[in-house]
Amino acid sequence: MLNYLWFFLAALFEIFGCYAFWLWLRQGKSAL
Repeated sequence: MLNYLWFFLAALFEIFGCYAFWLWLRQGKSAL
């Protein structure tokens, strides 16, 4: 059960990280 929780959290962080990266890239790298 714990393995599924870690897998779910890792997927969430990966998706959020990619989204935040593209959002930061689209804003002209001004806001961090």
